[in-house]
Amino acid sequence: MVDESEMIEVPGYGKVSRTLRRHWVNVVSRPDASILEIDALEDGLRFMSDVEKSRAYEIRQAITRFEWCHHKALHRLHLLVRSIGELRYIAKPSSPEEKRADRDVKQWFNALRILRAWVDNDADSVDTVLFCGIPSAEFVSHIGERNPLKEWQVSRLADRLQYDFLNFDKNEGEYIPFSAGSHSICSNEEETRFYDQTVGVKILDTQDGNPREWDLGTAIDWFALCCWNYSQNLVTILQVIQGQSHLDVPLIQCGQDFVRHPNYRDFVEMKHALRAYWDVEYHWGIASGDKPSLSPKDIFDILGEKSAVKIWLVRSLERTLSFPVSV
Repeated sequence: MVDESEMIEVPGYGKVSRTLRRHWVNVVSRPDASILEIDALEDGLRFMSDVEKSRAYEIRQAITRFEWCHHKALHRLHLLVRSIGELRYIAKPSSPEEKRADRDVKQWFNALRILRAWVDNDADSVDTVLFCGIPSAEFVSHIGERNPLKEWQVSRLADRLQYDFLNFDKNEGEYIPFSAGSHSICSNEEETRFYDQTVGVKILDTQDGNPREWDLGTAIDWFALCCWNYSQNLVTILQVIQGQSHLDVPLIQCGQDFVRHPNYRDFVEMKHALRAYWDVEYHWGIASGDKPSLSPKDIFDILGEKSAVKIWLVRSLERTLSFPVSV
């Protein structure tokens, strides 16, 4: 039984133990033996200067922000390894203009435009717009024949996309989730009926290979544009709105179905290589199949000569690469 008095709320991560250093909120809710060992390494560090300390902790904060299910996770992982090697965080903040020029951001905005146009019955305004190579007419064909319930559901889904899009740079707008209850979302009897029908739609799905059942309202709430599978997830939700309940392709929720990730093997091999860097007695064999994007020798060369600070950062990153499968 968890003692709630020993837990505190961390925005974006839920409740974690008071004894857990905030470095670890993207990994666990309570410290374990390996984390306590790494914390002890941190306590014993002696930095040569305030500049070195500042740079090391900037890297550590970036490790705390790492999520393997993000669509740019492999790129960010390589940046973190290179940053540790140089003992300075080498990523630079993107300007709003650079972010909006990003391919994925453009796709998100296109999806939002197409869905809003469908709700408004204005297909001509997005006739030439593509979502991940899919023409707008083909994209919305997954919804099926129009009716008031579908219009309300697609409008709610568009609200979810718009909230994610606006919050890409800063906190703007508002999205009230289905989990807040009909009294928070609905303003009239018709909306309440639509709400009840939406949360009553059961989806028969799998999670990490195991059967699960959830509802359409939850699926819309949990849809995330940052997820590596966002394009397929969006199509799948439209198919559920159309009336499909048995999913041919699972909805990939953030932090789940790791083995389906297109960079699965790269992440696993990176974790092994990071372990081998700090643990000289650790040995593993390269898995069969395509070569990883960086070989172990590449990683060791990038990390360079060992130091107490680098060992702490490497162990922090290796422990952060926690997957829901045995690797």
